[in-house]
Amino acid sequence: MATLNFNAGNNIIVPNEDNTTYRGLEGGDIYVISKATEKNSKIDIVDTSTNPLKDKDSVEISKNDTEAVIAVRDLQKGITVLDLSFLDIDPGTTVELKSHYWHSSLDDDPVWYFGDGGEEFSTGIWNFFDIVDNSLVLAPETYFDFTNDEVYFEHTRKNDDGTLQDPFMTSTTVRLANEDKDDDFKVKLAYISNGEEKEYIVTIDASFDDTGGENIIQLVHGITISSSLFTSNAARLTLSNGAQITISGADKFTYEVGGNITAGKAGDIKTFEEFSQYMGLEALPSSGSKQGNKDIIIDKRDPLKSDLSNFPLSDQERIVDGESQTIDLSTYYIKPEGITGATDLSSINDLSEIDAIEIVVGASEATVALKELKKGMEILDLSFLNIDEGSATITQHKYNAYFEDIALGGGYGYHFWPAEERYNFTDLNDNVLSLAPESYLEEKGIGADILGYTEGKLWFEYTQSDGSTSMTWYPSQNFAVKIAYTSNGLAKEYIVNIDSIFQDDTDKSVYQKKIDDIVLTSLQYEIHDNSHPYFLRDQITLEGSQLTITGGKGEGDLFTVEVGIRVSVVHEDGYVSAKPEDDYLDLKLTLLMTDDDYVKASSAIITDSGDSETSITITEDTPGDVLLDLTNFNIDVGSAKIKSIAIGGKAGTSKLEAFYIDEKVLKLSEGAIYDYDGDVLLYQTYWARLAVGKYGFALNVEADNVRENDFEVIFTYTSNGQAFEHTLKITDYEDTPYGSFIYSDYLLTYQSEAKTGNAISDALFAGRRWSHLESDPPSYLIPEDEWTDYETIITYAFPDVDNNKLHHTGGLGISEYYDPYNGGDTLHPFNDVAKNMYRDILDKTSKIFKITFKELSPENYQQAHLQFN
Repeated sequence: MATLNFNAGNNIIVPNEDNTTYRGLEGGDIYVISKATEKNSKIDIVDTSTNPLKDKDSVEISKNDTEAVIAVRDLQKGITVLDLSFLDIDPGTTVELKSHYWHSSLDDDPVWYFGDGGEEFSTGIWNFFDIVDNSLVLAPETYFDFTNDEVYFEHTRKNDDGTLQDPFMTSTTVRLANEDKDDDFKVKLAYISNGEEKEYIVTIDASFDDTGGENIIQLVHGITISSSLFTSNAARLTLSNGAQITISGADKFTYEVGGNITAGKAGDIKTFEEFSQYMGLEALPSSGSKQGNKDIIIDKRDPLKSDLSNFPLSDQERIVDGESQTIDLSTYYIKPEGITGATDLSSINDLSEIDAIEIVVGASEATVALKELKKGMEILDLSFLNIDEGSATITQHKYNAYFEDIALGGGYGYHFWPAEERYNFTDLNDNVLSLAPESYLEEKGIGADILGYTEGKLWFEYTQSDGSTSMTWYPSQNFAVKIAYTSNGLAKEYIVNIDSIFQDDTDKSVYQKKIDDIVLTSLQYEIHDNSHPYFLRDQITLEGSQLTITGGKGEGDLFTVEVGIRVSVVHEDGYVSAKPEDDYLDLKLTLLMTDDDYVKASSAIITDSGDSETSITITEDTPGDVLLDLTNFNIDVGSAKIKSIAIGGKAGTSKLEAFYIDEKVLKLSEGAIYDYDGDVLLYQTYWARLAVGKYGFALNVEADNVRENDFEVIFTYTSNGQAFEHTLKITDYEDTPYGSFIYSDYLLTYQSEAKTGNAISDALFAGRRWSHLESDPPSYLIPEDEWTDYETIITYAFPDVDNNKLHHTGGLGISEYYDPYNGGDTLHPFNDVAKNMYRDILDKTSKIFKITFKELSPENYQQAHLQFN
């Protein structure tokens, strides 16, 4: 087996050649195991170091009784070079520095300098080394720089009288790497052993640094490990393409599951013990070997990412009135890569080499294709599901038991049927799903009549009631198997679907396309928040990834709209991230826009006016009532603010949502309304819940006892930079004979014990009653005991679909009743046949009860009691 030796640096090594040993030397190497590994290859990984130098200042390359060759840590001052205690130095004696072997200049050969004088001479001190406690150490300021082949040291010159000058740093050349010269830096030491003076030479041959780190086996996301074998300090991994990788000294490696340094992707870091558990072992064997689980997919998926740097809307952007823009959100979100778990068809020449093709293998379901006429063949090894021993069992089979009846429209379909011993379709042994011993698939040669409702036949052994057996078949179309099992005690199910039947000569590209066409991940877009859903939900719509925002009329309230959109990853294989927040991102938009359905309504009549105070009277049931025109106040843009609101006996700012103010107008907010009959101011507030992953919803809020207390709004503003304050007082109120399209006066309540036994008539006597709109006096003034003396008039109308829209003030969540953002509800026009049918029903009802039904025009649709839609 050939050996590739890498240098002592930090290497990225991609083992991909057959019959090769990859050997890393000193340093932290990363071995990337990926789909690039050659199929059916045999590869060994050996590393001579898993960063043994991390806590060392020097390394003994060689050592004997007379000399040692040492590598020292690069660029480190004052470090220990060699502990000399092994020399059997006589007690009470010390080791002395005798001489140094080095270059004085590039033109000279290296020689032993200064004889045996050590480091101090008449001309100065060359302070390379010190002896400390019988250890050779670099002097405090000395260090080796082998990158530049220099040793730096402190030199102290002597004056003629022997006094010392100030020390300074200098350097000399080391290790010129001349092949015909011994040019390593050396030091000669003298010591006494058993009374005899001896010499010892230490050579500084090389250096190292601490950037090596740990050696890592990196298992790239998406590869499948078909089988694995572990000992206490070695591992053998067999990939799905047949490549076999043996790791020697596996206990000294770190394992990065799902990482890929070549793609800049980090994985999950595991020790050898943790990696063996990931592969299905409970613990590493103390002796012998153990098998891991089969077909383990290395699965480390990236989180959902976004790039909003070019997003076309900025914070607080004013949406242009009357214009619409559509944004494709998919442009700004990057969905993570999925996992197919599919058969690697590139590892085979043709389909004669395999009996089953895994098209997709997910967390809860798999789809496979099977070879024709193969009895008892293996369908899928389920050991990757981490099944508790003995817990897996086949519970159901899905098939069409009625043959061509389904094609003839007989009403029978493909059902999951309980597994029965008499239908011997499949077996499950040691967590491997197979066809039963006598079962097989047939496709070629079957009649055209059969091909009308199935691709082929699934032949199986059927057991009669008397115990005899016979071969029969069911359609193979849509055949599936459901397996129940537990994993770590948790009950689960898995479904295996049979996609199709193939032969040896079937073009494998057919199945490669099936595999490539699998949608592994998709993105789902949902509006969770819209702080003004009642009025603006039809202007902010989301169809798939297409966000459409339409400007309003430019009149009425300028809404500050907070929109929350959640973008979520859907893993088609049922994968669930250990960190759910990796699978969604929230987009929050704050926009300024007006309502495109705004209709100006103003009932206010000024009764008294002064420089700082205005009094008005208002009429009930006027939604968004304009209370005061401010155009003559000459207000600086953006300066008008509500300071305080007095209503219902309370003063403060708690009711701000009920009002709107700008430089032009002070009004009730759109949707706010005063109801005379209940003496309440009703308005809407919003509860945004995107942050907790829920849908926001609007709440109807009311302030009561309005007429019994002062109703005042105090606001401040500047005009030409000068500050002002003004008070608006609502002093009188007008009642109306009917309610608004939002809040009605339509129903009066009373109690009755009348029981007729007829559900329809009882409903008319059960607690609620239509008001008498055209009665004199008004219905709310009629005593209860006189209600039956008056004819009840109920209005109805058919919609004007061009001018009326369906609205809802509640939650934004999608339901079976209301689907606001996906176009589930449509206001359809009524044709004459439908209208006449309703009219006929109402006419017959009128003849039975003391009720008159009055039809209003479509333009008055919102005022009708009954609004047909």
